[in-house]
Amino acid sequence: MLDMDALKEFAEIENKLVELKLQMDRLETRKTELNPYIVQNLIDNQIDRITVNGRTIYTHRRVVINVLSDRQKAIEALKKSGFGDYVKEDFNTRSVNALLSEMVNNDVPFPEEFEGCIDYHSIVNARSRNSTNP
Repeated sequence: MLDMDALKEFAEIENKLVELKLQMDRLETRKTELNPYIVQNLIDNQIDRITVNGRTIYTHRRVVINVLSDRQKAIEALKKSGFGDYVKEDFNTRSVNALLSEMVNNDVPFPEEFEGCIDYHSIVNARSRNSTNP
């Protein structure tokens, strides 16, 4: 015999999942809208982190490295600057990104050989983590 109760429960679950996904999408959109305001508010008030409603809200900086000209020119600049260990005839973007991010985060200027071929910009977002102790 066809178990209609199980089928109804399954359909209800599917409907709730669709609604929850829509709700999650709306919340993510609103969070994205709030992010620049939250970041600027924290920076303006010189606050590194603050706990609100059981969440620690803080800014997170991610450095993104850009090769401004052709890749070969960037390879030569890395080699001339003493960072040849990070390159071959090609280079691992993640490794170089980690190196250059460390330089930026430690206020170490880029070598002049990088001028015109490697640059960076920062992406700063607000993040949070659970603040309650288990």
